[in-house]
Amino acid sequence: MLFCVYIDDLLNALSAAGVGCHLEHMFVGTLAYVDDIVLMSPTMHGMRLMLRMCDEYASDFDVAFNASKFKCLVNRHRYALYCSSVDNVCFFISGYNIEVVGSWPHLGHVVSDSRGDRLDVSQRRCIFLNQVNNVFAWFFKLDCDTKTRLFKSYCSDFYGCELWDLSDVLVQSLCSLT
Repeated sequence: MLFCVYIDDLLNALSAAGVGCHLEHMFVGTLAYVDDIVLMSPTMHGMRLMLRMCDEYASDFDVAFNASKFKCLVNRHRYALYCSSVDNVCFFISGYNIEVVGSWPHLGHVVSDSRGDRLDVSQRRCIFLNQVNNVFAWFFKLDCDTKTRLFKSYCSDFYGCELWDLSDVLVQSLCSLT
């Protein structure tokens, strides 16, 4: 809670800067949860400005951002309209280069530069199969009703699946497992 209060001024400043992503007139350029902050901008210039604001805030309020935890995910479809390769994308925080990645787990979900759900669905499928195997391996001696209750409570967490493309063949194969 203290982090949220402490970092609120930065989030408000980023919102007021006029850069970053917007839906209609609503600013959605920063997402913050516990001690994770996601910055989103439709342009490289906007992202650099937002990162510079983070650096200034860190300096003014004696906050240290862990540069090794920063990752950059580039929307390759949008970026391809302007440049031939993401190799020349370069962002910095606290004087350190931010690594450009093709996918990254965030809050338990795999976010990818392909704009699709395939990596997230694949990861969830593996987790599901692992959990099912654990229930059967550890509780094989229990009666069927108890195993069913364990299965429902331990294996049926698909948090975030509401955002998946339900017509994707991977999602359909996952549904056929359940």
